[in-house]
Amino acid sequence: MNRSEGTPRLRWPMRATALLLLPWVVWTVQETVDPLHGPSREDLGLLGNVREVIVEEASVFESASELIEGRRVATERITFESDGLVSQWVEYDRSAEPRSTRQYSHVDGLLTLEEEYRSARRPFEVTSYQHDLAAGRTTAEVRTGGGTLRRTIVYEYVGEGRLEAITEYDPSGTETSQVLYTYTGTEERADRYDLDGEIASWSIKTSDASGRLAEVALFTSGSEDTPHTISYEYDSHGSVVVEQSSGPVTIGFIVITSTPSEKKSSYEYTYDDVGNWTKRVTSVWMSNDDNPQWQATTVTYRSLLYNP
Repeated sequence: MNRSEGTPRLRWPMRATALLLLPWVVWTVQETVDPLHGPSREDLGLLGNVREVIVEEASVFESASELIEGRRVATERITFESDGLVSQWVEYDRSAEPRSTRQYSHVDGLLTLEEEYRSARRPFEVTSYQHDLAAGRTTAEVRTGGGTLRRTIVYEYVGEGRLEAITEYDPSGTETSQVLYTYTGTEERADRYDLDGEIASWSIKTSDASGRLAEVALFTSGSEDTPHTISYEYDSHGSVVVEQSSGPVTIGFIVITSTPSEKKSSYEYTYDDVGNWTKRVTSVWMSNDDNPQWQATTVTYRSLLYNP
């Protein structure tokens, strides 16, 4: 059975998926995987019947208006099943050696097992998924490679698979964190609660008329500072061409420093005949000197293999 036949597709928290394989805003661990199906071509913004994606990166610098590339290094390789679900996701270190390998197993289009390897000997971490579609609940048990329970995560969703809550428990069954989601028009709000049931932090994500992520605002309870915001602009292909952030430096729901900061990045793409980008040049806006300008920093290549 294909996942579209009888299994809801989670309306997962909005992300700038056009920035495939780029470290954008880092969300909490629980928000990185759709617990019903795992990652897919659709989630990653890929068009067509892609079988595999190999990603390489190189640092660049400009000399006499010409881009000079450094050594190209493989960073990721993603393999898809025939229905578009990811079966394997490999991340490489700077020496092009596998740093992490994730294997995804499915039954009738539903995610049942996620295994993370950091060596070839045995899994580093294994997550098993149990789905109760009638109740709108998925329970994930995260264990060590040796089978010891680390934590349990319960995902709750309503309606057309819209995420409603993520609750995490320690091995003894004690609740350690909870994120609740509410939706209003083009806005999605996620409230993260501490152990006392108080809101510790929250985020508000706003979509544009096309349903793409337009802006993220991250707040921390008790902070008088301006929230950290990230805004996105897109091209006609739906790829992010400008990403601008301002406010306190934030990783997920954690404020690293309250010192306001601003950063602006732009992305220039080359596309194949299907409409997937195969090359991306990343530039950052340099405004600290007398000659503010865009400066290219990285070029990313994607080799896409398609099923016949």
